[in-house]
Amino acid sequence: MTDQDTLIYLDNNATTALAPECVEPVLACLRDSYGNPSSKHAVGERAKAQVTQARASVARLLNAAPPEIVFTASGTEANHL
Repeated sequence: MTDQDTLIYLDNNATTALAPECVEPVLACLRDSYGNPSSKHAVGERAKAQVTQARASVARLLNAAPPEIVFTASGTEANHL
């Protein structure tokens, strides 16, 4: 099967294809906000602002407060919270 329109991808355990509407926002973040959000330099501050904005957006979607939203690096890390 080579036709992407008929492909049904079920191997989402390790990675998942991005929805088309997500590609540009992700690329912009990778391009502009690549710093360590814990760093105090300008690129780190931009990254921290992106994380803060993402946390607020997720909180709104879940009807939660931003401090209730925790981002982890993996499922294993999340399981150990």
